[in-house]
Amino acid sequence: MKYTILLTAAALLGTAPVPAQVAPSPEVLATINGEALTLDRLLVELERIHSGMQDTERRDFDLNRLVERMINERLMIQDAQLLDFDQEPDFLEALERKAGKLAVARMLRHALPETAAVSAAEADSFYFDQFRPVRLFTLYLKDRRTADKVAARAVKTGNLEELAAKHGQDQYRYGGGDHGFKRLLDLDAGLRDQVAAMRPGEVRGPSPFKDAFRLVQLLEEKPADSTLLDFYRPKVQALLKRDRDQADRVTFMAGLRLRFPVEIHQALVDSAAIFPDSASAYSDGGLILARVGPGAITLSELRHLILRSGGASRELAQRMKAGALEGLIQEQLQIEAARADGFLEHPEVQQLTGVYADSLLIVDYLEQVVAPQVKVEDAAVDSFYQANREWYRTSGEVKYSQITVAEEDSAREVVERLAGGADFAWLAGRYSVDAYAVKGGERGWVVLETLPEELRKQMAQAAPGQILGPAPVEEGWGIFRVDGRKPGEIMDLARARGLVGNQLYQAEFHRTLDRILAELRDGADLVIHQQALEALIIGAQRGN
Repeated sequence: MKYTILLTAAALLGTAPVPAQVAPSPEVLATINGEALTLDRLLVELERIHSGMQDTERRDFDLNRLVERMINERLMIQDAQLLDFDQEPDFLEALERKAGKLAVARMLRHALPETAAVSAAEADSFYFDQFRPVRLFTLYLKDRRTADKVAARAVKTGNLEELAAKHGQDQYRYGGGDHGFKRLLDLDAGLRDQVAAMRPGEVRGPSPFKDAFRLVQLLEEKPADSTLLDFYRPKVQALLKRDRDQADRVTFMAGLRLRFPVEIHQALVDSAAIFPDSASAYSDGGLILARVGPGAITLSELRHLILRSGGASRELAQRMKAGALEGLIQEQLQIEAARADGFLEHPEVQQLTGVYADSLLIVDYLEQVVAPQVKVEDAAVDSFYQANREWYRTSGEVKYSQITVAEEDSAREVVERLAGGADFAWLAGRYSVDAYAVKGGERGWVVLETLPEELRKQMAQAAPGQILGPAPVEEGWGIFRVDGRKPGEIMDLARARGLVGNQLYQAEFHRTLDRILAELRDGADLVIHQQALEALIIGAQRGN
């Protein structure tokens, strides 16, 4: 049976003592086989780690342990390089893709800097223009000649409602074409621009819309609600800024197409099969579908993108072809520009590419060196299961009742009344807004695994009769009472084998890794510059 590697940072912390000496430079914390572990490298790693930490976790962080982990990682990287893992085609291809993405990201930050913030005055002007409610009548007709005749009649009578009910060919005809009041912003772009220039009572059209022709009459408009301006202002500012950023990007991409001509081999694109009829047909993956400057886009790349994007059927994959190809073209345009403009050589890009290369080598080392040495015998799985059968149970069941209210304050009031001795079922019938109110809130027996994680944990520990909550639920706030619990059944060995095997595999993997790291450290020329490290630790403590 194949098990999964789940490696924690603790597994990389070796315990073997190493010689220490005064650092020749405060910037060097350790040397590993002649390679310096510098303060800059440590700071990069600290920034990455701390970005996902809370303040309390940062204050308790152990720099000594981080240095030990980085030493162990460097030893694995060096051994992987001795084994030529960094020369394997898959490694080089992955590194090239990552470097390209990093270079593109750096180029875009340079070429498309943050646009200026949208002022309150601009946002207010947009709000009063685009948030005004308008009431429309529309009429959709398939035939242009009929649409022209109906339009002439509508202009003459000024009554599109009657004509829409008689001639309309869409769902609005049942209400005489009446859309009711809608914000101008919520109309489709073509209709919005048309209505914005109309006077109440005016009829315009017919104008093409999808596979039909549309007539529109503006019946009435109202001013935007000024009392909601403060609420919507920041949303409008974000919307307008996004639109500006998008417009800048469109202009930038148009410039790239001028710099790097795009040639699409349309006949090949049209005939290319995303899902060939046989496995052997996939040999055409190197077929070039488009050229972007000196670069090329292959059928294999297009297949990969479509499958990754959810094109799971032949029909859907064929429909996704054009959009997916355009996405690859835009990506290749950016890569070619980043390469031509020297962003692959940018110090930041090279540094981050190096960090990524290290992470790839560590993963390869764990998979190709450590994992093959880990063995878990069936007999060990059987023995461990027999000795610890109680650990392997199916998810238990819980019987519970729930009161659901709309507001948190109301939920806390219900909890207080329950604490004061009020009857749960009576409160559920009187205040609960869900469908179980008529049953006094009773939900019956459910499998614990089907409940949200936090609620599941609480109910697994709660005694019958205990009140839990309030907690957010889909319809508002929930207050829960545990009415009963059933423990899960002990799994038989066949069902538990995968769980037991993985548990033993993880333990054996960590033991094997510890052994390999100890061997690497024993054979290494390893020096920790204790004075530089202590100075760094003292500085960090003072900073806290």
